[in-house]
Amino acid sequence: MAKVIGICNSKGGVGKTTTTDAMGAGLVKMGKKVLIVDADDSNPSLSKVHGFYDEQMTITDLMLFTSCGRLRKEFLDEIIKTTDEGVDIIPNDEKLPNITAALNASKDDTVRFGTMKQIIDMLRGAYDYILIDTAPATNTMTLNVLAAVDEVLIVSQAQDMGDAAIEVLLSNVIETKKTRNAGIQFSGLLLTMVSSLKGSQKKAQEMTDKFTGYGVKVFQSVIPRGGSCEKFSESGKSILGYRPFSPAAKAYRAFVREYLESEE
Repeated sequence: MAKVIGICNSKGGVGKTTTTDAMGAGLVKMGKKVLIVDADDSNPSLSKVHGFYDEQMTITDLMLFTSCGRLRKEFLDEIIKTTDEGVDIIPNDEKLPNITAALNASKDDTVRFGTMKQIIDMLRGAYDYILIDTAPATNTMTLNVLAAVDEVLIVSQAQDMGDAAIEVLLSNVIETKKTRNAGIQFSGLLLTMVSSLKGSQKKAQEMTDKFTGYGVKVFQSVIPRGGSCEKFSESGKSILGYRPFSPAAKAYRAFVREYLESEE
């Protein structure tokens, strides 16, 4: 059965999509069967990277069918695509915010918060890992993801604004654990866009100390700031496929190894 991981932060621009993509590609290179799900209803950038943005059927259709009680395996077979790096993907489109609004208006909490879980549960047997890219928001779509996952991987820049955003996410996960998903836990915190400047290094250490004190694992692997992370989205590949020998790609490979070792 798949391990399902939500890649989350309530702040945007921290590298969630880059991380989802790189982690998926890295796990495939380690021999794992992986599905990535683009559930970002603010910007379907993961789908755009791999050229699956204009698909006839997307996560929007899956969420709609499921909320109406019409989810079928044949829909999944039609919607799931495969990237050039061998990662399966459920793409997104510009209509997903309409589904978020419809779910939010539902008076049935099973529909409002449990629609994503129904989809994910149908897919668990086919994969080793399912990674879900989320929006930088605490909305009904993100709460659907939290209700569906086993773990939350927090991705954050080492900056002052990162602390507050992570604390919002921690509160939401704790509330979800109480009300909708008793098994949810944290994979840990992955720090991204860390530069060699003293201020960036100092903040990274401060965040490591702070969140370790909260009981959240902080990965030793740190993703450096670099142009390759900013330009890979034009390549149609993850950062591992675009610039495999760049510092960022090396750091992501180290992170994937560290993650797998922490599971053992």
